[in-house]
Amino acid sequence: MGVYLTAAQRIVFRGRAWRGAEIDRSAMVGSVGALALTALALAPLGGCTLLLDPDRFRDNGGQMPDASLGLPDSGVPVDAQAQPMTDAAVIVDASAGPTDATGTDAPEVDAPPPPPRAGLHILEVFYNHPGNDNGKQWVLLYNFSDQAIDLAGHSIGAGGRSYMLTVADLSGQIAPYECFLLGGPQSTEENGDPSAYDLTVNFDPDLGSADDLDADAVAIFELEAPDIRSNSIPIDAVVYGTNNTHNFINESGEPVDPPDITGVGASVSIRQDIATGTWRAQSPPTPEDCPREPQ
Repeated sequence: MGVYLTAAQRIVFRGRAWRGAEIDRSAMVGSVGALALTALALAPLGGCTLLLDPDRFRDNGGQMPDASLGLPDSGVPVDAQAQPMTDAAVIVDASAGPTDATGTDAPEVDAPPPPPRAGLHILEVFYNHPGNDNGKQWVLLYNFSDQAIDLAGHSIGAGGRSYMLTVADLSGQIAPYECFLLGGPQSTEENGDPSAYDLTVNFDPDLGSADDLDADAVAIFELEAPDIRSNSIPIDAVVYGTNNTHNFINESGEPVDPPDITGVGASVSIRQDIATGTWRAQSPPTPEDCPREPQ
């Protein structure tokens, strides 16, 4: 079988959530060998290995029990040999067939992260050029969707106190799963040497460098630049620095606390992992590195 299960999964039967190492042993002796589990969260891989705590899961003969698993779509039973757990708490999402077992409630298991948000995103921001930032900053946008996006009626808003300090209207189109670079107009080794800008925008004033305790932020709005207000909700945003003192909000309208990422040094950009929504320092900057279309 040989398919190991993730620690984000759990056993569910008789309406309760259980962790393998926490099910009461006395409740399972004599019944676990006959327990029929129907997997709810297993990919249709044809089978799996169920890892059990050898100190708690044993049948009356003192042997590790067998379990019968079913795939979520087909419901076809699949035999699986239960094997001792490793040090990791490995558990499986499942519901059970008839059983007389009872036990105590197990702690809740955190839900898996949500799928990536489709639509327009800020992929990478370069704001801290050695010396003078003027004309060398840029923002890389990404269209994470299967439809072209017309940027007319969209804008960038940025600043250290509000999104209204540095604003710029956008124009042009982004093809599905393609990137769009705005900023410049200069290309240097320190800013990743972009070969061309899709839209030349010399940010005025420059994007903040998060060089004090107050965070700076950059956001995309489905608004024209003059219409951005302090409470306007962005499509996507990044707040960078130490403290979100001025309560920059995200696409949910909630203050970003703590900021998405601390400030970075000169010649380093900040880049978003679209799959997780997390931000990291990127060195060297990558203005022409666009994610591939999902397969």
